[in-house]
Amino acid sequence: MTYSIYSSANCSGLISALGVVTVTNGSAPGSPDWSAVGPTGTVYFVASYSGDANNAPSVSGCAAEAVTVSPNAPTVSTQLSLTTVTLGGTVYDAATLAGATTSAGGTVTYRVYSGATCSGLITTLGPLTVTNGSVPNSPTWTATSAGDGPQCGAKERRGLGSNASVHVYAKSACQARAPR
Repeated sequence: MTYSIYSSANCSGLISALGVVTVTNGSAPGSPDWSAVGPTGTVYFVASYSGDANNAPSVSGCAAEAVTVSPNAPTVSTQLSLTTVTLGGTVYDAATLAGATTSAGGTVTYRVYSGATCSGLITTLGPLTVTNGSVPNSPTWTATSAGDGPQCGAKERRGLGSNASVHVYAKSACQARAPR
């Protein structure tokens, strides 16, 4: 018996041949383990019996055993270079992905806001390319007066998709809380 995984319900697009197992007295052991490393979507397990002198070959239905492979749901953690900065000072943010594949790609965009609720966009820093799960630091941002007093860097985390966003906001009086 040979177990295989296909990307199509018509037994095309071989993803992996899991190997041969020995049929003994009409009983076949389960398939070897398979780690879903991609692609996401529906894949199909198929068992193929080679037959013997008394039994014809047989194949399980191509679409009989569908498995849904879901994408990972990575999380992001961030760390500001400084939590307090004076006018003219610079700050940058660093983000790290956890729970992503080692080949994770996409982009990250850092944003600087004048309010802690992501209101009053000051600037966008990015998008920057994520390569092999490595997220680049934001470009530096210089604290400047926006007409209503000094601004400085702090941040708020938001959810991730294939195009991640790490939101950086500016808080008046240059007192930013340390990340939690």
